[in-house]
Amino acid sequence: MKLISSIILVSFGIINSIAQNHSSRLRLVAGYPDVNYASIIPGEVNISAILKIEKDSLYEEQILTDSLRRLDFLRCYPELNKIVTFSKVRKFVSESIPTLNYEVKIFDTRSIESNSFIIPDTVFYNGIRFDLYPNELSLICNDNRIILVLKFVNFQISETDSSTGVRYFIYDPMSKKMENCDPDIYKRVIVNSANLVLQNNYEGEILIADTLNRTLRVATTPFYKDKGTYCDYLPTSAKISKESFLYAAAMVLVNTDRILALHLYEQVKNKEVTLSKIRVFDKENQSWHEFELETDWIVMKNYEKLLAGNLKIKLNDPLRNTGANSGKVLIKGKTKYGPSYIDHFINYDDWNYSASGDLFIYSIESNKMLTWNAGHIDSEVLLIQDETVFFRADDTVYEVEIDFKRNKFNSQPLIVIKDDRIRDVHWAFLR
Repeated sequence: MKLISSIILVSFGIINSIAQNHSSRLRLVAGYPDVNYASIIPGEVNISAILKIEKDSLYEEQILTDSLRRLDFLRCYPELNKIVTFSKVRKFVSESIPTLNYEVKIFDTRSIESNSFIIPDTVFYNGIRFDLYPNELSLICNDNRIILVLKFVNFQISETDSSTGVRYFIYDPMSKKMENCDPDIYKRVIVNSANLVLQNNYEGEILIADTLNRTLRVATTPFYKDKGTYCDYLPTSAKISKESFLYAAAMVLVNTDRILALHLYEQVKNKEVTLSKIRVFDKENQSWHEFELETDWIVMKNYEKLLAGNLKIKLNDPLRNTGANSGKVLIKGKTKYGPSYIDHFINYDDWNYSASGDLFIYSIESNKMLTWNAGHIDSEVLLIQDETVFFRADDTVYEVEIDFKRNKFNSQPLIVIKDDRIRDVHWAFLR
């Protein structure tokens, strides 16, 4: 398809009036996990919030967190009707090293009501104290209940015997029940909320491989021995590096009840293009699919039998001689909803990422891909509901109708809302 920007400019007046049909139901989730955030302006408060559209304006329908708490984790799962935050209380707004008391909040997107739970900072196993490792919070869902997968570490033991310094637990916040578990639990962890610059608490596991048995495994300590099997049903065409038992063999891009999407680092690279092969397992039909993405950095989300994400993100590094001219480098300033991208993105003088604004939607059922340019380098798909796609380009949210069976656009992109705060919106859902 041609650049969407050429279509958008047809008539903003007509486009806005048409888009109002969905805007009353659309909710936008703004915020960014920022463990390094510290207010340098007295009284400054960064927040994350659910934003509601009324006429041509945005309103904060629900505050998710503010900077009195350090936000370590924020995800929206429209398919589960859940928003989950994980934060830690601060003594002072400007405090860079917070105190204890981890809190999880689970919001129901249908009612916007929430439940709050305090998470244990420590556990004792065989009389030994283990401390929570908050950077690796993960979630599973049992009967529509969010269960936390937590990693606890004893660093003193790790220094002398790395095989016993880590323990895994599942925690049911409703019943406050904590159970020891094996790392095999990670095959059930939800991975479905990727964002171009959302790096804190990335849900996707980096897997190692048992090349003899063609099995992907969770990287664990020797204490767990044969535990940690993630996937033992790879297709025969999948190529696993013989050295991958020591290094990363695969990245989990998406893992839901329906879909498992993996990147086995099967790539074709040259100075201009990287083609990355994606392996997709349809859990309902027990079938493998594959497709290629032109990108150095792979991010995607799953909506039923659709995968959506960004294309043509390039790593500008001196070894490939791509240089800064290969694309526009992603830089965004700090706002009340999030920090600057430059705070969290690789941005050294010679190593940085650039983007083109290209987006894609891949249909697992038809094995077809639809691509378009959103008109701005800072862009992402926010939500796919039936045949309506909501996507963000810089400070504007658009909606467009797509015929997924015929793999074509059924309408022009319509402006839903334009506002400076949209730059920090990374998820959306309908009420």
